[in-house]
Amino acid sequence: MLNITIRFRLIATMLVMAGMLVVGGLMGIYGVRSSNAVNQEVVSNQLPALDTLADSRVNLLRAQILVSRVIAHADAPDVAELYKSIAESVATSENSWKRYLAHPIDQGGEKALATEVQALRDKFLSEALEPAVAANKAGNKEEADRLNTQVLPAQFEVLSAKMAKL
Repeated sequence: MLNITIRFRLIATMLVMAGMLVVGGLMGIYGVRSSNAVNQEVVSNQLPALDTLADSRVNLLRAQILVSRVIAHADAPDVAELYKSIAESVATSENSWKRYLAHPIDQGGEKALATEVQALRDKFLSEALEPAVAANKAGNKEEADRLNTQVLPAQFEVLSAKMAKL
């Protein structure tokens, strides 16, 4: 039979525990380093992209609200300024969208989703926002109101939902 002393058992136990402590510490260091790399990716790429995407969406919403205001108060003295603000909001949204597309985009699902959002943006602008403004400028209040109450909200909801997935 093995004759192992208590002293040897204590030393062996302490060595095993020290080894476990070293392995655990190394795993912790590795985990912190890898999480720092992930955090760096989020801060340098994903947050700025999300910020520009949100800015694009907010400016489209602002333009939609301004269209509602112009339609509701077509005879207000500041209508020309409101039309100018609508155009500025659309331009700011477009610039923000272009800045979003300039960020690194995953070539898989994110690229396909960005293409879908671009198509929905174009549809929202060409089939809803611009016709509503044009109808109001032409004095066609019924058409402007129909576009504003039925088409604009529905198309913006679809566009906004797709943007949220990005």
